[in-house]
Amino acid sequence: MESNSGAIKNSSGARDERRSSSHEVADAEESTRLRLLLEASISVFARFGYRKTSMEEVARAAGFSRQGVYFYYSTKEALFRGTILYVYESRLKEAGNVLADRSLSLRERLGKALDAWYGRYIGTVQAAASDLVESSGLHAAEIVKTFEERLDAMLVRALSAEKELTRAYRSVKVHPAQIARVLHATAQGLKDTCQRREDFIDGMNAAAALICAYPSA
Repeated sequence: MESNSGAIKNSSGARDERRSSSHEVADAEESTRLRLLLEASISVFARFGYRKTSMEEVARAAGFSRQGVYFYYSTKEALFRGTILYVYESRLKEAGNVLADRSLSLRERLGKALDAWYGRYIGTVQAAASDLVESSGLHAAEIVKTFEERLDAMLVRALSAEKELTRAYRSVKVHPAQIARVLHATAQGLKDTCQRREDFIDGMNAAAALICAYPSA
């Protein structure tokens, strides 16, 4: 009886493992489908803007049925918010990975992190999509604000880790949070004025170099 009981337990455990494995596969497939939908949504919103984008157009771009899109998002506003969240999560992850890469100098990390945040999108938005900034403010302002604050916190941590730099700036009453805000504002200004990503990168690298050069100035 004990032998049978053990076999039953082992069989039950194997079934549980198979169920867990099948759930993981299903979750991975679901995650892949959602990512495909959101990537397609990015391209459609960037081409047509918020007002002119339709759920049908997003469905076509993603290779979904119209019902397939509505399975994930019941309205265009919900889809837009989901797309904004996906974009900002991706941007923050990439910027965070760059800032954590200690094989790069601080100047390189600052420039590359802000390129990941803003530069990669320069030139990707069509003229017909000029309402995206306004629509982001109307439909996803809290998402944008939260992630921009998280980026600033990452910049502050990266700057604060450079003891010689922060000591030099503190001597003139300038703190890492202020430097982070200046960098972020510079990146925003370059994003709004540069026509090419290369120009953004050049400007951002110059700003980062000026900030990092201060202790030796």
